[in-house]
Amino acid sequence: MDVEIDTSGFDELKRKLEEISGENEVSFGELFPDKFVKIHTNFKTLEGLFEESEYEVETQEDFEQIPQEKWDKFIENNTEFSNWKDMTEKAFQEWVSRKLNID
Repeated sequence: MDVEIDTSGFDELKRKLEEISGENEVSFGELFPDKFVKIHTNFKTLEGLFEESEYEVETQEDFEQIPQEKWDKFIENNTEFSNWKDMTEKAFQEWVSRKLNID
């Protein structure tokens, strides 16, 4: 008895993995879509989160100037995360899942 196995799903997954392997530049908007922000924070959008903070964030450079300890405290007080690192790790996990169409 011959058995045929359809590997097209694996081929598609392999292609998607190759697309995101290595270094990726991902914008804040792509990493933190509104759905993520609504579920995990006290805000509806990432812009709303930034606006509520005491910092003006218009560019990546603006964001990099924020003192880490103060930003972590803001994240702890306004999200379900203890700090920015935890929030970005969760956002990255969800970004990968979206890219691979894994639910």
